Amino acid sequence: MVKFIAADVSMAEFHKLGFDGTGVVKASRADSRMKSTAFTYQSGASDYDRIAGYIAAHFGDFSDCLAFASSRALGDFTNGIAVRPDWIEYAAGRARHGAAAPLDLEPGHRFGAGEGAELRQLIRSALSLGWDMLLKADTTKTVVRLSHDDRIELYYLSSPAELKAKLAETCEPALWFDPRRHFS
Repeated sequence: MVKFIAADVSMAEFHKLGFDGTGVVKASRADSRMKSTAFTYQSGASDYDRIAGYIAAHFGDFSDCLAFASSRALGDFTNGIAVRPDWIEYAAGRARHGAAAPLDLEPGHRFGAGEGAELRQLIRSALSLGWDMLLKADTTKTVVRLSHDDRIELYYLSSPAELKAKLAETCEPALWFDPRRHFS
């Protein structure tokens, strides 16, 4: 079952890899060793489910996957009255998995073996609701960052060629984006 974890615990795991809530930390291991590729998509017009499926499939048959919603452009409606259907859907899923605290207090989502469908749904929610999110799994050395700026950033030691090709089907390459010069 999906577990919800506090921001400091989630952030600590990503910080070990050289990431904070806004992306790559200057002079970190990620900054010096990882390569990156970025894509842009159009809010509202993009096929979020398809993009989410590509990212979830890239992580494959994981036994541990962490997603950290570091920022939410539209706030947190998990304990209030959600008027958007995508918020209602997310809040219902969170409740089904036994969340005891609102998203603001437990923005980390830890997925276990066999929870690829739940991961895909979370990524879809993050894209449609404009969240900044970091994702990593034990099956790959890729870190994915979703940005509220309609950008998907991939950080890797060896190129995730299949994921890059799939994202290129629905997204545009963000050739202008350089994480070492652009910290959003």
